[in-house]
Amino acid sequence: MTGHGDTSPRPGLDCDRPSSAMVPSGAALWRAVSDLAQRWAATPVVRRFAADLPRNASQRSRGISGRLQEMEAGGAGISAQPLRLTRTVQLMQNMPRSPVSEAAPDPAKWKAWFGTAAAVEIAHGITTAWLRSRMPGYPMLPAPQLAPGAPWTVNEWGQPYPWTREERRQGLQFRDPPSEITRYLEASPPGERQIIDATRALGIALQGSAEWQCMETVVGVLTESVRAELRQAGKKVSERLSDAAVQKHSQRADQQSEYRRTVLEEAVAALSGPAAEYVRSFDTANRLLETVASDVFGQLAIYGQPTLISAPQDIDLSSEIHGRLLSFTRPLIDPNETPFHLQMGSLVWLDDDLIPDSIQIIRSEVSISAVGERERYSGKILSGTGEAWER
Repeated sequence: MTGHGDTSPRPGLDCDRPSSAMVPSGAALWRAVSDLAQRWAATPVVRRFAADLPRNASQRSRGISGRLQEMEAGGAGISAQPLRLTRTVQLMQNMPRSPVSEAAPDPAKWKAWFGTAAAVEIAHGITTAWLRSRMPGYPMLPAPQLAPGAPWTVNEWGQPYPWTREERRQGLQFRDPPSEITRYLEASPPGERQIIDATRALGIALQGSAEWQCMETVVGVLTESVRAELRQAGKKVSERLSDAAVQKHSQRADQQSEYRRTVLEEAVAALSGPAAEYVRSFDTANRLLETVASDVFGQLAIYGQPTLISAPQDIDLSSEIHGRLLSFTRPLIDPNETPFHLQMGSLVWLDDDLIPDSIQIIRSEVSISAVGERERYSGKILSGTGEAWER
């Protein structure tokens, strides 16, 4: 997941917007996530975990950092999803070593680091579950996206934390942020209070966002007949995505994932009216949560504030269904100024007065010509970050 657009309301949602006085700006949301990230970054577990990640380490050719860099080169997404690494590492740790790599990590140190990574991931999973419980209508969410077997409910490589029925039965909507979060992070007593308070503040900021208030409006007018229509759509999805049906379709993980997406898309496309509106509002609210509390939060907590990109060229703006995109070219000027090859997921500022907000990198391509090497990047515009964060 793994990234899902900016914080601007999604075009096409036909819910009655709350008054502007009731809807905090995107800046309020980004300030809240930045504050929580700073609290996490100060904890012992996060510091130990982050120190060996390739982007933070002084070298990337040996030991733990070298092994993780090999996985990154193999498409593991180490940089893009630092808070969701354990499954990826488990799947890739037996991959052949590069012939140019140096010393392998010490087994004891590797085991200890992996345990630390697991603690960070568990803490983030608990945080995500609690933030989901702030969503309008929780836990009675009749969305077909949450039908058993649908993409959001299975633990597959590259997917966000799965939604589970067990999670929604825990009564999280009645609780403060769980103290287990701070225990896994080994936070000090003052740090515990700061993390709990900051987590609560992020939940409040999400509830005040245009996307979540839009969903609240849609939920408020759902009739029982519309809920029944949504439940029936979910039932059809779960029947088509039973374990037996998915295994019969294909034994390959990539084809199974594609099949899950196709089945869900077909079910959603068959809906209309208020049922379709609810599905869209839930999708948008959940994508905002994933973007803010996972994609961007992970970058801030593990890697710090955005990097400044000097002299960007050929800047283009475009729009997609989930937000605005920006593309730019970066020529090789001074490789010592900032890392030349920007990693996926990186947060950057562009040294351009017309682009006030931060960008999260989602794509890149390299071209080499007689004038040198140039890299073309595309990223999501994180609207409101220019007001919320210091450059």
